[in-house]
Amino acid sequence: MMPHARPFAAMLACLAFAIAPSFIGAAEKTTGKLLVELPPPNAAPLGDGPVRYVDAARGDDGADGTLERPWKTIAHGLTKILAGETLALRGGTYYENVRVAVRGTAEAPITIRNYPGENPIIDGGYAEFAADPGSAWETVPGGRDEYRSTRTYGNIRYALGSFVDSMLGLHTYYHAIDLRAEGQLWRPLDPAGPKAGKIEMAPVYCGPGLWYDPATGRIHVRLTHTHLKHMLNYEGETDPRKVPLVVAAAHHVPLRLDGAQNLRVSGLTIRGGGHDTVIVEQTRDVLFENCTIWAASNGFRGNGAVDLKITRSGFHGNLPPWTFRAENSLRHRTDADARDITRLNTHALLVCSANREFDVYAFPQNDRWEISYCDFTDAHDGVYFGGMNAKFHHNVIRRLHDDGMYLSPMYANYRGSPADIHIYENLVTECLTAVAFGGPELVTTDRIYLYRNRFLLDTVVPTARPAEDGVAPGFTASKPIGDHGSPPWSRMHIYQNTFRMIEAGRSAEQTLSGAYGPDRPRYLFNNIIEVVPPPSTIPAEILAKAIGKGGRFPAVIVPPSDQGASDGNLYWIAGVDAALGTAALDKFRKSPAFEETKKTYPAGSTTNSIVAEPKRDEVDRLQAGSPAIDAGVPIPADWPDTRRDQDQGKPDIGALPQGAEPLSAGRFAK
Repeated sequence: MMPHARPFAAMLACLAFAIAPSFIGAAEKTTGKLLVELPPPNAAPLGDGPVRYVDAARGDDGADGTLERPWKTIAHGLTKILAGETLALRGGTYYENVRVAVRGTAEAPITIRNYPGENPIIDGGYAEFAADPGSAWETVPGGRDEYRSTRTYGNIRYALGSFVDSMLGLHTYYHAIDLRAEGQLWRPLDPAGPKAGKIEMAPVYCGPGLWYDPATGRIHVRLTHTHLKHMLNYEGETDPRKVPLVVAAAHHVPLRLDGAQNLRVSGLTIRGGGHDTVIVEQTRDVLFENCTIWAASNGFRGNGAVDLKITRSGFHGNLPPWTFRAENSLRHRTDADARDITRLNTHALLVCSANREFDVYAFPQNDRWEISYCDFTDAHDGVYFGGMNAKFHHNVIRRLHDDGMYLSPMYANYRGSPADIHIYENLVTECLTAVAFGGPELVTTDRIYLYRNRFLLDTVVPTARPAEDGVAPGFTASKPIGDHGSPPWSRMHIYQNTFRMIEAGRSAEQTLSGAYGPDRPRYLFNNIIEVVPPPSTIPAEILAKAIGKGGRFPAVIVPPSDQGASDGNLYWIAGVDAALGTAALDKFRKSPAFEETKKTYPAGSTTNSIVAEPKRDEVDRLQAGSPAIDAGVPIPADWPDTRRDQDQGKPDIGALPQGAEPLSAGRFAK
């Protein structure tokens, strides 16, 4: 069974993704413990209604499904379950790729859940690598720490995997030369060759991983140690015969909901996926609660899912902490014929797929999702949910190589009215870009309301593997918002948030007021936008590359008169004279651009914005005497706000009004 022990305290308290123990204060460098906190198994009683039982260890599909005579497989149990019944899974590992097409009713939904106090694991991978690793692998003659599977696995495209004990990922290598490489540095084969993504790299070993040989059908593995400066290196077991591994084929899907309706899924752990761990297709009225999803390439994919709710669940990627953003990028493409190195570690934790008009089942499209009190960690990207009505609240997003929330729609909207996306009371931290966009953005009419969130972006993200021994890797400072070269973005209402970062960026708004358009206005009201000193645990050589030089107040950039407004914001840059910021605001307020903003925002953009130290505590509550108290502007009554009634006078600036309860987000929130 998957261990439920809490991770060691130092890692849990201050592990910035992929930052080495040398400056986070943690002594451990191996994969022996989980880097995320897991709850104990769901102990809620089974409830009313008939209950059928499944037990992977002692069940028999020829039995009658009672507690005394349980079935063995989930797949068999699903052929017997009826509306209003519960399928209870006993603790243990179910090596199945489960397809669920059952339909309950609104009055009598079907439930698939754990037996109280036990932890059933649905594993879509090959059982032998986890249950009997000693006989699953054999040495490769002449290979350095290289092993191959003792049996063949034909027609699987790629193999993906993780360590069972920690669920840290194994790289999926595209080529044997990289799995077998001696060097761990990012060096070009031809230093004088083309630049950027088009350059061909020398063979590079990026850490423990798998390579599938389609010529022989064998899966190869190598667990050689890594040794990079300022990184959490792998120093664990090098013999896979002594280490249980999750190994799955690219096409494996541990849990697929296919047309299911009125369904409740609770208390399950799901792992061993290929491109996807969970797929939810053409479903209606589905609830996931208290589930742990260990993502492979993707964690959870929705396609035509209507009335989907996910709560109190964990979505955890397998991107190992000794890896970098650059080496997982797609490099073999039309304009850059370079070799891909490794790509299939977790790309995204939750995505909504395209329902194109030419699909057999084009409709309904994804609609009315609500995701609350969940954890999203350890991947390239976090969640994608542009293009549909959604509520995303009280969640934690952390330790990502790239985007926290990707809000561009992946397909044209065929609905007749705009999609409303509400993002509120979330904690977003330790990622490259908190909110991101991409794609042509010509098909969306989305209205995004981003409010009462805490963005703690006072960290750096590993982006580039070093080219020389002893040289620090490349790290990049986190930022609030960005794109993939494709503005304008959706129409956005950004208000009553607290942004903390360590890099001042291109404008005083940290680009929050950028990439707007006449039909995509941007409103930025009552936000704390603060640049704080970087943590003392980050070495100077890392900071020098990540944030550059400070000491100034950037330019003030606000939307034109017909494209939004910016007001009531508090700006603060630690170590920069507040008078410089005030002078920048005053300069704008004397400009023709300021007068133009009054045409659609009578007060004039920035009229009520200030430059001052916010005086807040470590959880962003305003302290007595804070200049943010009663300093905001009224928010339109038709804009949603969960804490509007907590303001004692005029609106306070920031995510939390003075005296309000702290933000409570994530799986363990009270």
